[in-house]
Formats: sequence, structure tokens, C-alpha cells
Amino acid sequence: MNTLKDVQFLVQKMDSREDYDRLIKSIESKGYEYVLVDEKTEIKHWEYFGEHHEQIANKVNCYSNPVVYFGGLFVARRIQRESGSIPGAICNLDDFKCSHYYCNGWAKHMWNVNPIFLPLGEIDRRFESEFSKKKYFFRPDDGFKTFTGTLLTRTEINWLKQKHTPLSLMCMIDEYEDMGENSREYRFFCDGTKIITCCQYMQDGCLVEDSNVPTPEYWYADFVLKSVKSEGKLPSDGLFTMDIMKRKNVLGVVEINSFSCSGIYACDTD
Repeated sequence: MNTLKDVQFLVQKMDSREDYDRLIKSIESKGYEYVLVDEKTEIKHWEYFGEHHEQIANKVNCYSNPVVYFGGLFVARRIQRESGSIPGAICNLDDFKCSHYYCNGWAKHMWNVNPIFLPLGEIDRRFESEFSKKKYFFRPDDGFKTFTGTLLTRTEINWLKQKHTPLSLMCMIDEYEDMGENSREYRFFCDGTKIITCCQYMQDGCLVEDSNVPTPEYWYADFVLKSVKSEGKLPSDGLFTMDIMKRKNVLGVVEINSFSCSGIYACDTD
């Protein structure tokens, strides 16, 4: 049986990401083995140069023990597809579809409380008649995060079509609300109903990292986890992240994401 000390790490090297630098230092300080995958030299041209693909595959395949991955979803998918090993704790992508967790006990806790779901092509067809009078927020209904949640505009739809985004891609749409001032967002790394670590990562729409999370926000996150477990369904991976926003003393869940492919920001890496 493998023990915790048998675990090894595969980390995507990212420039200008202090949180991942801290993670690597924490891994080293605890004596774990790890391998870095450099996105510039090994990932950027992965599909075009066989030697880079083989180099990464060999890095992963050299491990016979459990592997925990930290990095981007694109790299995670390539590793799973091309190598003989499956790094751990990446995620079951279906669990992180908005339509999935909204229907599994999360809906009443979400910040976007009245979303609708439509394919991108249907949004495009009905845009002028139904989506041009107000601002709307939309995001893809897929765990792979095909595009970042954004403001719905005709320009944005045309850009997605030019990027060959499938018109059949299901999207979540809700009325857009300008966050304005006094909004803060917090990230919670969770193991089931237990909060492992947390931090603030945004304020008034700008990146602001702070390791201190106010007690009411922490209690709310704890309440949501216990509520979903008792009434619905937590992600099957067990490990995941939950983002919570507070604005004008109102709290709500923004989204849940994979443990391995979420930014660490000011969370405790130890």
C-alpha cells in the first residue's frame, strides 16, 4: 500500500506565478519528489515536435507511485491523453459543468441565482431579439473552461465563432451585475466538507491577494459545504476549490473548480 510519502508531484512551471514558486518550495521542504514541466520549452510546441512529447511522457512514466498534478487544464489533458501514467487529483471534468453542480445542491448558494442554459449557436441566433437590451454574463457549461466567463456582447460571440468554438457548446447565461466597489472574492481549497486553506484573491474586480479571510466568510464557506453534502452532491474527486464573493454584505458561491488546476494565490502551500 502506498503511503503519503510515496506521493510524487508533477508541476507545470509558470513564469511570474509566485504561488507556484511557493508550492515548489513547500514540496521540497517536505522531502517529496517532483518534476517540473516547462510550458515554454516543452508545452508550447508539444503537438509539433515529437521529441518534446516523448520528453514529457518519459518524465511522467518514470513514476510508479501516485502522482499529484498542479498546472493548467490544457497540459493536464495532454498528459492524460499522451502518457502512460494518469496524474492524480486532476478532476472529473463533468463535475465542474455549471449545469451539473447547479442541479446537485449548489443552486441556492450560487451568486448567479437564475441562469439559463443555451447552446452558443442558439444565443447567436436569438441575440438581437432577446439578448441585446441588457448586459448578460455568460460562461461555458464545460469543466474544461473553453473560454473565461465574460460579458455577453455581439463582439464576444463573433470572436468565439472565429476561434472555431463549437456552436453546440452549452453556455450559462445570467443578467450581468456590475460588481462596482466593495466586492471581494475568496478561494477555498476543500477536502470534502473540510476547508484545507483559503485566501482572498480579488477586490473590486482587481487581483488583490491576502492570506487572511474574515471569520464570517469562512463560516459561510463551511456552511455551504455541509449543506451541499447533506442535500446534494459534492464533486466526486473529493478535492476541489470553491470561490465565494461578498458584495454589500451578501455572500454567494461564484463557481467550483478542480483542485489541481486552480490558482493558489495567497493560500497556504504547506
